[in-house]
Amino acid sequence: MSMVELHRLMLRDKARNAAFAQAISRQVQSGDVVVDLGAGTGMLSMMAARAGAKRVHAIEAADIFALGKKITRANGFEKIITWHHAPSYEIELREKATVLISETFGSHPFEECAHEFVRDARERLGAKNARRVPSRVRVFVAAAEAPALRDDWDLFRGPVAGFDLSLLRDATLSQMYAHELPAGALLSPPALLEDVELGDKTSSRRVRETSVRIARAGTLTQIVQWFELDLGAGVVLSTAPDQPPTHWRQLHFPLREATRVKQGDVVRVKMAIDTRVDRPVSVICDVEIRKK
Repeated sequence: MSMVELHRLMLRDKARNAAFAQAISRQVQSGDVVVDLGAGTGMLSMMAARAGAKRVHAIEAADIFALGKKITRANGFEKIITWHHAPSYEIELREKATVLISETFGSHPFEECAHEFVRDARERLGAKNARRVPSRVRVFVAAAEAPALRDDWDLFRGPVAGFDLSLLRDATLSQMYAHELPAGALLSPPALLEDVELGDKTSSRRVRETSVRIARAGTLTQIVQWFELDLGAGVVLSTAPDQPPTHWRQLHFPLREATRVKQGDVVRVKMAIDTRVDRPVSVICDVEIRKK
């Protein structure tokens, strides 16, 4: 997928755009110095400039930087928005930011190392009490029954074009998949898996555990995960299945074998998360079902 197509999908996300616009208009004040981490096409940088920022440092390591710089100039912000074409951890600024903005979130909120980049920016680029948009990320999980989705991912349980490709099965069922959860697919209420203050001392390598209780009998086919961003000033952006759809959708962890569950059963979910910036991001989901 090209960078332009990736940003097209983000920029057509009305829920995302509206939430960030509202939060930035409330968080950014006249005279603020703003750092926009992963500025992309410059949309959030322009929102900050429109809200009254004195200066916006738009930081973008990818080649979309050149297009973003042209866009902000075309919108009349060339005197306010300064572009930096490098990873944020290589940037040095003469002035400290009073507001840190970051929208470097994938369908798994930490797969683009947002936590690590914000942590570095808080320590080096931000003023002591710099406001953050967002400031917290909350991750939720629930049990789900979506057999059509799981069957699509479990392609290698039988021959393909007459060949045995079953050696691929474990690998495909160990992946996480982004997809809209079908209506009525939840088997349990959600449970909070983790609540991370963005950029705090939370380790990049961590294990999180929680449990959900089955609310209706069915076949457990996957664990579904979503998140919410606390953008501050009373603005929360959620990717939950009962909220307006976003380009992030929900994240799915298929079980290797679909399992019948009944009301009152407890499903324990354990996630091993590794989002260190010097290696591929890894998220491993283990599930234990405790029958009532």
